[in-house]
Amino acid sequence: MIRTLLFLALLLAAAPVADAAYNPNVTVRERAFASSVQAAIKRNDANWIAENVRYPIRVCVGAELTQIKDKKQFLKEYSSIIDARVEKNVVGDDLNFLNKNFQGVLLGGGSILIYDSGEGDPAPKRQRSLSLNVAPPEETLEGGHPLITAINNGSVDPTSRRLKCQ
Repeated sequence: MIRTLLFLALLLAAAPVADAAYNPNVTVRERAFASSVQAAIKRNDANWIAENVRYPIRVCVGAELTQIKDKKQFLKEYSSIIDARVEKNVVGDDLNFLNKNFQGVLLGGGSILIYDSGEGDPAPKRQRSLSLNVAPPEETLEGGHPLITAINNGSVDPTSRRLKCQ
């Protein structure tokens, strides 16, 4: 009996433990897109990032919450939008441990939100209180191509859960 218990204890101690932070709900396509976003930010590829944003998008430009309407405006404000904090968060993120909720995949601890319309929206037409964008993803995306749907380059006000600029 003691040998059996000792054997079971050793077996359990040697067994690999699943990491609770790993989210199997993040698809291969979402991980690949997150990797592309991370690489584009590392190489400071403003054009690639701007091409892969769903417009309009609201972000902090300086101390003001600004709605960026198109790629041209995004490129003009790129260094204010993808600031040092966002860059550090995204570049330092481990893509094996991405979080995902009904809004999409959180990259860089929530600095960038990725939505993949090919997945289908698990909460269609529901109010997205944390969303920083005007139109819901299912109304603006086509063909299942993942896009950046939010960039948090400010901070979130804990009372209203809205982006605020410093």
